[in-house]
Amino acid sequence: MTMPGQPTWNEELAAIGIVGPEQPPAAPAASAAPAAPAGPKKPVEPPTERDLQRARLKDLVSLTSQCAASESRIESEFESAIAAEDKDYAHVVWTIEQRHTAAVQANQTKHQQRTVHIRRKLESDKTQLNATDKGRRQRVDQERVAFEREAKQKLAKADWLAESVLEAEQIRIGQAYKKAKEDVAVAGSAVDELESQTGATLVRLAGFPKRRSRFRPPRKKRRRIQR
Repeated sequence: MTMPGQPTWNEELAAIGIVGPEQPPAAPAASAAPAAPAGPKKPVEPPTERDLQRARLKDLVSLTSQCAASESRIESEFESAIAAEDKDYAHVVWTIEQRHTAAVQANQTKHQQRTVHIRRKLESDKTQLNATDKGRRQRVDQERVAFEREAKQKLAKADWLAESVLEAEQIRIGQAYKKAKEDVAVAGSAVDELESQTGATLVRLAGFPKRRSRFRPPRKKRRRIQR
């Protein structure tokens, strides 16, 4: 379909050497007869309006062909650039994905190693804590047994000392009671003798018959200490 104002490719245009964008240039016509000998030069005639139009049309057709060729070249370069950019983009995406996958795997490996290390450390600390706790319990039990044994020894010693002091005090009190009893008996004998002498003296002086005195000093009852 021909656009308005665009010339139609016909024999007229082809005759003056103008070819369409899709038509190959016409081959030069073969000369059927030898060229005529050169004669005197004809005077150059000024171009007519038709010649100027033909020249402008020829320039327009040439410019159209150049524009079509440039457009085709630009489209080809654009397609090539798009394909190259797509390829570069795909390569960049692939590189990023590979880096991401490698980083994820590295982080997972580090996480697993860290987890194993923490678990081993936990088991080691737990074992050490159990050993320390067992040792402390044994030491506490030993200290408790030693304390109980020492307390029993001190209690037994205190009981023995208390019994010894009680026995010695009982012996001392018994001896003191015996001595006091003997002293009371001696004092009673002396009082009796003094009463006898006094009664005899009174009888001799007053002429009273001799009578035995029935006066005796009161004696205190002492509680016997049981040993």
